[in-house]
Amino acid sequence: MIFYDQDAADYSSAVTAYCRERIGATRLRSTLHFAARYADIERRGWLDRETFKCLAMNRSNIFFDRVDAPALAAMWRTIERRSPYLVHAHPSTVFALAMHLSDSKAAGVATAFEVFESSGEVLDQRKRRIISDVFGCRVINRYGLAEFGIIAYELHDRRGALDLLDSECWAETRPGDGEEPGRLIVTGLRNRLMPLIRYDTGDLASISRVDGVPVLENLVGRVHDTIEVGGAPYLTHHLQDVLDHRVQGIRDFQFDMRTNPPTLRIVPEPDADTQEIASRVRAQWGDAFGLAFVGADEMVRVGDRAKFRHVVSA
Repeated sequence: MIFYDQDAADYSSAVTAYCRERIGATRLRSTLHFAARYADIERRGWLDRETFKCLAMNRSNIFFDRVDAPALAAMWRTIERRSPYLVHAHPSTVFALAMHLSDSKAAGVATAFEVFESSGEVLDQRKRRIISDVFGCRVINRYGLAEFGIIAYELHDRRGALDLLDSECWAETRPGDGEEPGRLIVTGLRNRLMPLIRYDTGDLASISRVDGVPVLENLVGRVHDTIEVGGAPYLTHHLQDVLDHRVQGIRDFQFDMRTNPPTLRIVPEPDADTQEIASRVRAQWGDAFGLAFVGADEMVRVGDRAKFRHVVSA
């Protein structure tokens, strides 16, 4: 669980606004944010806290869960209707939408929005190119963590390098088993309630200087996959949002696709109630998953760190 004092939370929001203004996405230009839809929450009316937040930030949300053809078509209708300047989402989501629209040859796609701001996972060059080509937009990458907020942003055209916001953190790398990139280590400078010193992010990166500015490049980190749940395709970042924000009490998890139905392997927090976790999982997905509560040493590792993928398929 991550906690912020109010000053740190406000400062993190201000950093986001500053970075967006630097690329032309001022408050006068609208933003569309992709967010997870939760099965156990029914949105009633419009006068809630999120509504006022969106009005203040000139932002609107698009809530989704599946990424099948009807869901992707609904996403596109929302983008067409709202005509945002900037779209903020995981690259895997917008890539799936780009491929769907390319196949369906929808009209008006190349002028739908001006900027795609990528976050939440590694943006690889193939996804970047296809998203840019299909939507005719600028693609802006950023790097942040729940523990610190945004710490690097693509403020300049530096061939994929991100400007490191050294006013917000002290970042360093620790050599790995081979050559660079090394393990990215971050110390926060803002959060007095929950200060983190030399925190191992679990990602790999290189830190260098370009024109006297510290930059982050060669990022290797989380990648999200598409898996089938109850006969429909979902991206693992949506499933992770549900587990983090609605189920809770989970230290680590993994979807084992080698069983039928797939098995959701959960490492619970030490004080978590496993029966309560199971009940909340059923509330979200019914019997789409088998459940197995395991220790951290029982997880099936994919790659050199579990953070890279939460899916075992072979």
